[in-house]
Amino acid sequence: MSIPKNILFLSSWFPNAVENLNGNFVQKHAKAISLLHNVYVIHCVLSTTKRSPEFYSDGQYQEKIIYLEKSGFKFIDWLRKWQVFSQETRNLPRIDLVHANVLAPTINSWFAVYYARWKKINLIFTEHWTVFQVQNSTSKVSLIQKWNARFLAKRSACICPVSNDLKNSLVHHGIISDFMVIPNVVNTQIFSPSKSKITVSTFIHLSTLVKRKRIPILLDAAVKIKEKGYNFHFKIGGDGDLIKLHQQIKERDLEMVTTILPALSEAEVASEMKRSSAFVLFSENETQGVVIPEALACGITVISTSVGGIAEILPKQFGVFVSNFEELVDAMEQHIIQLNSSDKAKNEAQSMYEYVKHTFSPSAIAQQYDSVYSKFKS
Repeated sequence: MSIPKNILFLSSWFPNAVENLNGNFVQKHAKAISLLHNVYVIHCVLSTTKRSPEFYSDGQYQEKIIYLEKSGFKFIDWLRKWQVFSQETRNLPRIDLVHANVLAPTINSWFAVYYARWKKINLIFTEHWTVFQVQNSTSKVSLIQKWNARFLAKRSACICPVSNDLKNSLVHHGIISDFMVIPNVVNTQIFSPSKSKITVSTFIHLSTLVKRKRIPILLDAAVKIKEKGYNFHFKIGGDGDLIKLHQQIKERDLEMVTTILPALSEAEVASEMKRSSAFVLFSENETQGVVIPEALACGITVISTSVGGIAEILPKQFGVFVSNFEELVDAMEQHIIQLNSSDKAKNEAQSMYEYVKHTFSPSAIAQQYDSVYSKFKS
């Protein structure tokens, strides 16, 4: 095991009181890395109201979030955030490496470059941003975004995209660096197989409910399953427009077989998954889709489109890939038939869990980042 390094963690996205789910996957990376290294997270957020700074410390992990009341002038707010980062980093011990997140044109990323250059230490980036995905038809990378990403990449020692698909997309946009793919984190202490048997086929979908998740198609599939007379239940929701979702469900007369779930904590997500038999996803694109390994860790089947980085993380023996509406309906129907006709082998659920633990657990991710950090001298 290498000697613990002091890591300055700067991210354009990070959970905070204004946006409590913004970049929660980044926070999980930081906490995982703190199993092997000293991690110092500094994040600055613009707020419409005055808020006190937040500080959290646990072992080798320290997190400080500073809130600035918006001035109404973007350039002034940028200068104020730069000043915050400058002041806060003066109070840190000697930093060995800067770990930034997202090749975005933000003050956070630019300060990461400045600080690494000033201290003559290495800088790495983790990349999650779907905007770079070639497969993402809903967004177009602007010239400014491309120029900025290339600028940041040239000044970093390594970029760690969360999937090979995203890495290939970065290269497609002329963003060149030393790459190492490291996926998102799954808390395998919370996400684990249930000891209770599921007797009624229960499908679950949790997401931001945005357009690319194609929620209407999932609901239309549920309509087809209902018309066939099957006994099933569909739990759907997340951090999105629940009023619109309720209307879509009502229009399809699915209220009796559907439960709407609000934004849930990590523990609540795990609990709902354990009381389900299959996770369904029909996204247009995903950088990685952390809900998939979370579902696998709970030992439940995954039915999903093979888009973005999903094919990299969903072994065929643990799920079903679908490419159109008919295949989605058929996969859901077959799941109901198989669940009602035979017992699901406990060793299959355990195999799913062991796969996730080996690949996505905090300790596994910590080891993968440690292999990156160990390339660079302190």
